[in-house]
Amino acid sequence: MTRAATDGLARRRAGASGSKGRAPRIDMVRRAEIGHARRLRTRAGLLAAARSVVAARGFDACTIDEFITAAGVARGTFYNYFKDREQVIEAVAQDVLDSLKAEIARVLRGVKDPARRIAQIMSYCIAKAVQDPTWGAMMLHMMSTGPHLGNAMHREFDADLKAGLAAGRFKFESLSAALDLVKGATLFGMRSMVRKMESPMHAGHIAAMALRGLGLNASEARAVAKEYSDVPG
Repeated sequence: MTRAATDGLARRRAGASGSKGRAPRIDMVRRAEIGHARRLRTRAGLLAAARSVVAARGFDACTIDEFITAAGVARGTFYNYFKDREQVIEAVAQDVLDSLKAEIARVLRGVKDPARRIAQIMSYCIAKAVQDPTWGAMMLHMMSTGPHLGNAMHREFDADLKAGLAAGRFKFESLSAALDLVKGATLFGMRSMVRKMESPMHAGHIAAMALRGLGLNASEARAVAKEYSDVPG
């Protein structure tokens, strides 16, 4: 065999060897991606199970054993993701609030009028409590056990109330009282719907009365609220 042929054979062997050497690295990357996706699914499943337990039992009464049973996982799996009961409860509350924030941003897209924005938020939350009772129950437990939900709603309503007041759209003397009006009406409207105490029109009625309290006349308040009385779609 000539020297050139020998060198060519050596290069081919080296190339083949190099390809074989790289394959495990490619496999490791893929395995890491699969493992990460599996961990995300497992965590999401744990959170979904925890939401259902909290909705049924409340934040204070639920236990780690109930979370594990609802999720159908081993105790060790639970502790791979959460160190204690408080951490999973905090994660559940934050997950619910993040989802609510994203949903509100979606339904408010393109809505500029402060009165319509407030009516949309109120009607959306109250109507969603009917369509998703587990979500509604979670909201009520969050309302009664901590500041999470109240703070989230404060942020959503505060800017629109200020904008409406500055534009002369609203007429009220106290921003704090206006915030309590719209937050309280929304939360207690949700409670009535979760407990099946009112008709589906309740969301529109609540929004209209809140808008009247903020200074709109009765006919306009009803007209604005009616635009959003059938949400979410």
